[in-house]
Amino acid sequence: MRTRNNAAIGATVQSLLGRPMQELALEAYTLMHLADTAFPTGGFAFSQGLESMAKSGHLKSEKDLYEYLLSQLKTVCEFELPFINSSYALYDDFDNNTLLSMTNEWEAFNTVESIRKASELLGENWFSLIKSAYKPNDIEELEQQFRSRSLPKYFQIVLPLLLRRIGFERTAIQRLVLYMALRDQFSAGIRLGLIGPLRAQALHVAIAPKCEALRLRFADTPYDRAVRSQPMIEMAQTGHQYMYSKIFQN
Repeated sequence: MRTRNNAAIGATVQSLLGRPMQELALEAYTLMHLADTAFPTGGFAFSQGLESMAKSGHLKSEKDLYEYLLSQLKTVCEFELPFINSSYALYDDFDNNTLLSMTNEWEAFNTVESIRKASELLGENWFSLIKSAYKPNDIEELEQQFRSRSLPKYFQIVLPLLLRRIGFERTAIQRLVLYMALRDQFSAGIRLGLIGPLRAQALHVAIAPKCEALRLRFADTPYDRAVRSQPMIEMAQTGHQYMYSKIFQN
C-alpha cells in the first residue's frame, strides 16, 4: 500500500511540475555542480568593490557589512538580472543586432574597466567550462556569433545562453547568479577579515529571504530597463585600482 501511495504522490508531483522527476533531479545535481566553489570560474579573484569599501573605512561593523551586502544584491537584481532575462529570451529568437545592442548597453553602464574585465574573464571561463564539460550541441555556432562581431563574452550575457542550452529554466539561472554573488562577497569578506566563517554562514541564512524577494521584483525586467542606483559601490569599484596594497583584482 505504501509503495502504491508513494508512486501516486510521485505521479502527482510530476504532473504538477510538468517535468519527469529524473530530469528535475539531474537539474538539481547540475546546479549544485555549477555553484560549487571547486568549479574553476575565477570568481574568487574579485571583490566587486568590497575591499575598497572596507579599506576606505565604510564598513566598521557587521551591520555595515549587512547593509552593504543588501545594496550589492540590489545592484545585481536591478542591473544584472535584466541582462540575464533578455539573454535567456535571446535563445528562442537569436538576433545578432540584439546581442550587439545588449553588449553595447552593458559596456555603457560599466564605466569601471576592472569590472568590465572581470565580467569578460568570467564569461570566457564559463564558456570554456560548459563547452568542455557539458558539450552543448550548438556551442560552436554560439561561439561563432560572438567571434563574427568581435564581441566580448560578458558573464551576464553569455551565462543564460550557455545554461539554457543544458536545460536550465530562467528562475534557476537567476537564483544561481544571486547565490554566487552572495557567496563570493562572503568569501571576500572572510579573506579581508571583516567577518568570521561561522558568522558569515549565519548572515548568509538571514539574507537569503531578502535575496529571493529582490529577485521576484526584477524577475521579468528586460535589459533596456536596467538601472544602477548604488553610487557608493560604483565609487568604491572605481577607487580600487588606486589602492597601494590589495588582495583582489577589483
